[in-house]
Amino acid sequence: MKIKKLTFNAVNLTKFLKGSAILLLFSSFVISCHDNDVIEKEEDNQDPDTEESINLALGKTVETRINSITGSGSNTEKANLMTDGDLTTYWESADSYKHSILIDLGSVQEVSKIVVHWIDERGCNAYSLNFGKEKDKIVSVISRNDVEEKAVSTFEGFKEEARYVELVLRGRLGYTGGYRISEIEIYNEDNIEYTNTPEEQKALDEAVAGRTGDAILGKKVNEMLENSGKNK
Repeated sequence: MKIKKLTFNAVNLTKFLKGSAILLLFSSFVISCHDNDVIEKEEDNQDPDTEESINLALGKTVETRINSITGSGSNTEKANLMTDGDLTTYWESADSYKHSILIDLGSVQEVSKIVVHWIDERGCNAYSLNFGKEKDKIVSVISRNDVEEKAVSTFEGFKEEARYVELVLRGRLGYTGGYRISEIEIYNEDNIEYTNTPEEQKALDEAVAGRTGDAILGKKVNEMLENSGKNK
């Protein structure tokens, strides 16, 4: 039996190295395709429960007032810190036990859950939740006086359609000083944020402007009638 002796000259060595390089590249390509296929399948099979919840209040405008929606302002320049998405920033109320926090969602949304984060890990013992599609037509929906005071207050068990959401803080046990809230989050069951079409927004703006104009006109007419009565 003859054993063939393998010899490598420069040409054979070059061919051998080229063949090895091609084989290596092909193997890498196959592995890469396999990994990508695994990733795509994992993404396709993601549990729908892991979908990120949409916070309807994030970045929205906030008004803060003492006692009620028509009261004087309460640290208004920092009110929007409650919707900035940062749990390290916070709004601190004036030294009063009752405050109104009004959030404008920008358009009518379905609301079924509100979460309040307290920077001092103290909630409020009594609160009211008010809702309205229009700012001048906000109505009280929920009012309670037995809420547990803790770092995070979660309000749910309701379903409302509203653009304006008002949280009225009405006191805490052993009240001392103001309230300090880092974030208010608003959610709905369908995890959807609705936006107005340009036509809907225009109609809404015109309606609001019309009511505002009527109110101003009515006020001026009343003033004129009062002055007229005084001059008689």
